[in-house]
Parts: sequence; C-alpha cells; structure tokens
Amino acid sequence: MTQVYGWMAGALALTGGVAMLVGASPEIQEVVFGNRLVFFGLIILEPFVVG
Repeated sequence: MTQVYGWMAGALALTGGVAMLVGASPEIQEVVFGNRLVFFGLIILEPFVVG
C-alpha cells in the first residue's frame, strides 16, 4: 500500500510542476489556449496517457 501512495504522490507532484510551468509561461498558455486543435487534442490524449 505504501508503494501506491508513493506513486500517487509522485503523480501529484508532476501534475503540480507542469501546472506551475504552464501558469508561469505566457507562450505555453498561448499555444494551449490559442489553438483549439492543441487544446482538444490534449484533452483527448489525457485518458490514453493515464490509462
């Protein structure tokens, strides 16, 4: 069970790091939110990466 919590903590830290990177970079925000194909592509890709 400890390993599961370790993986969960690592995934949460990675998610937070990516969110901080995107939040601090106007260029990345422009790419993600300025292009519908990229935005919806990331949303569709997410379940395949996670699952």
